[in-house]
Amino acid sequence: MPTSNNIAGSLDNQQTQLVLQQQQAIIDAAQVGAVRDNQFVFFAGFDGTLNDRADVGLSGNPLNTNVAQIFQQAQTAMSSNQNLVAEYYRGVGTQDTEWASAALPTGQAIATAQKAYNDFVKAADDWLNTDATKVIGVNDKNWRMAA
Repeated sequence: MPTSNNIAGSLDNQQTQLVLQQQQAIIDAAQVGAVRDNQFVFFAGFDGTLNDRADVGLSGNPLNTNVAQIFQQAQTAMSSNQNLVAEYYRGVGTQDTEWASAALPTGQAIATAQKAYNDFVKAADDWLNTDATKVIGVNDKNWRMAA
């Protein structure tokens, strides 16, 4: 498939400064110690339509999505961090989702969000039961590709 390298526009100085500030905020948030020892983090990775890390070919793309890759990194980090729980939620239109949910995703999206909420509540409750002075934090990632 041919690709296009057309430039849609250029950033002005104000837009460039905003992007640089956002970049620095992301870098600062990623520093060691950004998550305190007494803080619980629940990572919920919601994948997009027809995206399933267990069935990559379903989407027609031979590569895993960013959501799946970040989940894999979070899952690896769980082995050395008892304060982190990572869960992955496949996209609509994949195995075990509602029939025709790729075309009519609302019901499946709500069901998936409810499952993620239930998973979070259980994981947070289990974690809090070990020490009442702990703090809860939530981080979710999802991407939407424009058609």
